Amino acid sequence: MAYIHAAWVQEAVFLEDRFGKQRIQRYLAKMPPSFDEVDQVFPAHFTEIDRIVAFEDGLYLVKWQSLPYSEATWEEPSLVNDDDKIAEFRARERLPSERELAAWRAPTQRPPLESFVELAESPVFKGGHSLRPYQLHGLNWLRKCWYSRRNSILADEMGLGKTIQTISIINNLFERERIPGPFLIVVPLSTISHWRREFEGWTHMNTIVYHGDTVSREILRAREIFHTPSAVVNEGRCSQSAVSAVVAAMGGVPKFHVLITTYEMVLCDTSFLSRFAWRYLCIDEAHRLKNKTCRLTTVMRQFKYDHLLLLSGTPLQNNIEELWTLLNVIDPSTFASLSSFMQDFGDLKDLEQVERLQNLLKPYMLRRMKEDVEKSIAPKEETIVEVELTKLQKQYYRAIYDHNLTFLTQGVKASNIPSLRNIMMQLRKCCNHPFLIKGVEDTVTQGLEADDAFARLINASGKMVLIDKLLPKLKARGHKVLIFSQMVRMLDILEDYMHHRNYVYERIDGGVRGNDRQSAIDRFSRDGSDRFVFLLCTRAGGLGINLTAADTVIIFDSDWNPQNDLQAQARCHRIGQTQMVKIYRLITKNTYEKLMFDRASLKLGLDQAVLTKLNTNKTASSSSSSDLAAADDSDPMRALSKQEVDKLLKYGAYCAFADPANDTEPEAYDEDDIDRILERTQFVPQTQASTAAVDPTSTSTSTTDTSSSAVSSTDANSRSKVASFASADAGMCYHLHYHYYLIDTSEIVLFNSLM
Repeated sequence: MAYIHAAWVQEAVFLEDRFGKQRIQRYLAKMPPSFDEVDQVFPAHFTEIDRIVAFEDGLYLVKWQSLPYSEATWEEPSLVNDDDKIAEFRARERLPSERELAAWRAPTQRPPLESFVELAESPVFKGGHSLRPYQLHGLNWLRKCWYSRRNSILADEMGLGKTIQTISIINNLFERERIPGPFLIVVPLSTISHWRREFEGWTHMNTIVYHGDTVSREILRAREIFHTPSAVVNEGRCSQSAVSAVVAAMGGVPKFHVLITTYEMVLCDTSFLSRFAWRYLCIDEAHRLKNKTCRLTTVMRQFKYDHLLLLSGTPLQNNIEELWTLLNVIDPSTFASLSSFMQDFGDLKDLEQVERLQNLLKPYMLRRMKEDVEKSIAPKEETIVEVELTKLQKQYYRAIYDHNLTFLTQGVKASNIPSLRNIMMQLRKCCNHPFLIKGVEDTVTQGLEADDAFARLINASGKMVLIDKLLPKLKARGHKVLIFSQMVRMLDILEDYMHHRNYVYERIDGGVRGNDRQSAIDRFSRDGSDRFVFLLCTRAGGLGINLTAADTVIIFDSDWNPQNDLQAQARCHRIGQTQMVKIYRLITKNTYEKLMFDRASLKLGLDQAVLTKLNTNKTASSSSSSDLAAADDSDPMRALSKQEVDKLLKYGAYCAFADPANDTEPEAYDEDDIDRILERTQFVPQTQASTAAVDPTSTSTSTTDTSSSAVSSTDANSRSKVASFASADAGMCYHLHYHYYLIDTSEIVLFNSLM
């Protein structure tokens, strides 16, 4: 039965049923005891029609919003009172003509490259949508790749609309080239609803989402994938031979144009999905294919397709070998030998090697950065906050490092003894919060009242002390915050904190299914929403979703792969963001976590050296020294200099452009507090050489109100120095702030600030 039939029933009436009492008990065990409105019991959109799937014996089979196909129900026409949904259903059920069957059956005949003509203006899409200028350039580039029969990688920086550009090329093939499909889009689970929403909002193609449990997929295959061949012959007036040819080529007469699915479904239903001759195959977040021996890469090689497009804002994550894997997927003949590729580019050391690799990539890859093409996006500023370990953290950090089982097992039950098989992971847990280590929370909070236990939860971790001081001020100033962590258990601790502080929040981790994810995103993003914080697991919540309602990101713990953290930041720093985005990266000083961050910076330096300005025609080595001297360094499209590339390869992204002239012992000053961290620094276009220090007086700073300071400075020996740097991937000044904190469990004392 559908939720639309739900109604309030008196308890006495319900208890008349034989199993009524047991049902009430089961319900109360998992749900709050009372509600004021029906939409508090279940989401109101559960009663809204998503799409009509079938019509038989005078009844409609209705799929409801955000519910799987397995919960579709047969309903009377009087209840299905939606003319638009009925019209869409009838359009999908329209049987193909003989000419349309021929288009399905015949291999794609691409026009010669000589006939390619760039589109001077954006096509007008459904709903009056149009492309931005750089997106139109992307569409033309994708069209030329298709004409050239060259698979491609769209590697625009995260947040520039790779989804829309992909939709535009597929719609171009559908309307301009008269190719009905089928088109396959493989995406992460967290973005599947977004992809469908954009396809339906921008095109008139029949788009289906192939995902769900076994029953849902069976309904999909039976009702949404194919027309009945006999109906096509008899009612569609097509010849039996034409229908048979399509069935032989496709497994049936396709009813859909675009099929969106996930990596997991590709692995689960390979035999079904690989039977189609896909006219265009797109893989989103394609860095999932970076391992040449992974199962997904192996399975995707079994698919038949005319053209392959990979989408990745981070095509170069850890090393050059991963980049080769992507190139091997799109052009296995040209990039056949890994050993040869690694011999040429495996150890990038100088500008000449970088430029040779860039020239090799240019035909296959289009890479643009936000600051180069989209001036409407507000700037971002990252502040690296180095936090000291608390006394409790130091004790457990030392015990883990020394394998001191005597200390670690003191007062702990035998079933709750922490494991020391993975020392690095245990050290990372300790840096985040000692309660992540088995047995610590029980030992520390034993016998305490709820308020005292909560105080221990905060004071046990230097990062939590900082969070407890940052969030009230962020809320008071009207900001909305995304908090990312690698560890789901850390999100649990943060969730407990949110409950106690009465902050309204949402949460996404790997255990939240697709429909619930989108609902959480919508609640957080809608106008007037009271949601203040969004807790996200970096891997599960850092891909493809749009959270521009937030303007502040807290990276609670950094990833070994720096691109994952950049993905997380791009959830709010993307098209549609009108506020300056402030990022706070929390690093525990003088620990294994700090070492991780330094090494991750080297990986990011490799990415920026190779991919920055990839598609500009300007190169440092091809220009004379006089030309370079005369060049306008504020030009966002200029190539990196030899010195810049060398620094990126040697020191990494975060250290390459620090100003050595300012690397001196800081001078002491009297007071500073949490407001210094919260300053929204003015983002100033770069007018100096990109390796020169930027005048700190160009930064607009707010006056610190010491009377309302949230940080005690009674015992502080506060010192500061300033060193801004120009980001390797920016044509504008990008300020990096270092703040060092000394934690004394009950208070936070700022003793050094490198801004």
